Amino acid sequence: MAFEAETLTLTPGSGAPLALDLGDIDIFLPGDYELILTFYTGRKILLSQFGKTFQNLCHDLLEAYRKRLLQCLLLEDLE
Repeated sequence: MAFEAETLTLTPGSGAPLALDLGDIDIFLPGDYELILTFYTGRKILLSQFGKTFQNLCHDLLEAYRKRLLQCLLLEDLE
């Protein structure tokens, strides 16, 4: 998993990587060493098995998500 200012990229053990816009996330739900992301389509992704890096990863991803969400909301107002 990797993320930038606007994009979350998930790379499974087998198969092609999946790139998602952070602005498409409706619900960001952290739990005990797992994170559930619910998208506007209703689809959910469960992220787990990050071990000790989970807390930092979750914090950084939440900050990126909040910034992207704010950007999406501001652009919506311009239209």
